Amino acid sequence: MISNPFIKKLIPTIFMSRFAIIICMLIIGNWFVFIPWKIEEIGLSKKNFGYILLLFGIGSIFSMQATNKLLIPKLGPHFLLPFGVIAFSIIIFLWVSTETAFTFALMALPVGLSFGVINPCAIVITVETEQATGQRLLPLHHACFSIGSLFGVLIGGFFASLAFSPLSLFFALMMLGILYGLTCLLFSNTQRQIRPVQKFRFGIPTGDTLFLGPAAAISMGTIGIILDWSALWLTRDIGLALSLGGVGIFAFNSSEIVASVVWAHLRCCWAVFRWRPRPITNRLPQSYLASQLWGFAAQILFP
Repeated sequence: MISNPFIKKLIPTIFMSRFAIIICMLIIGNWFVFIPWKIEEIGLSKKNFGYILLLFGIGSIFSMQATNKLLIPKLGPHFLLPFGVIAFSIIIFLWVSTETAFTFALMALPVGLSFGVINPCAIVITVETEQATGQRLLPLHHACFSIGSLFGVLIGGFFASLAFSPLSLFFALMMLGILYGLTCLLFSNTQRQIRPVQKFRFGIPTGDTLFLGPAAAISMGTIGIILDWSALWLTRDIGLALSLGGVGIFAFNSSEIVASVVWAHLRCCWAVFRWRPRPITNRLPQSYLASQLWGFAAQILFP
């Protein structure tokens, strides 16, 4: 990598992490729009498509755990994130360009593996920046998922209305991801940061984990249903055109962005109301619960 420290600071790492999420979700947003096209092209049933989504989820979960516990301590999030973006951009293009249901199913696992590398790295970078600056940055990090998906749905719907070749579109998106990853490697601080590998012991989860874990699982499960299936339902069952299949995702992502902004505002208002400044790592349980319930209600009740 370039050793000049001035060149390294041209792209701050926090912006590198945010735009990495936005670009990856931009690609996925386009994919959501063209899911009905791909299923029809390879003759895949809805039931088998559900199994393929399960493979993607398994790969993503395994990758996130391996990234958190092995790759980040050995390589560092700044070094690993650009490679994750490049790998994901290439693999999802190969996934979209498959011609049979069998190869489509096989490619679901590596797509999940590559996608699972990106968010853990971005979260570590965001949390480290929070601790260094004292600012609350995680709400905007979560909003980047919705922002990327929102623009992806808009772009996908626009090109679908023009009957543009999906493979050409995803090739252009692949080149965008590769270009961004290379730009980060050249103009951002991507030095390797070797850290001691922590030993994780199995034990009984804490009360917060037992409560917030299932709540997060229900929330993410609902989000997955809306994002992965809404375009298919709207085009096949209701009969909308392919270009309008992402209208449900557009409405969902729009409300999700608003929920993230309001969530951050509520947390700040709570801190002011208490009149006691607190470090980021020691938030009030009541504030945390209220913000979780608000985000959950906004995303589920107002899609």
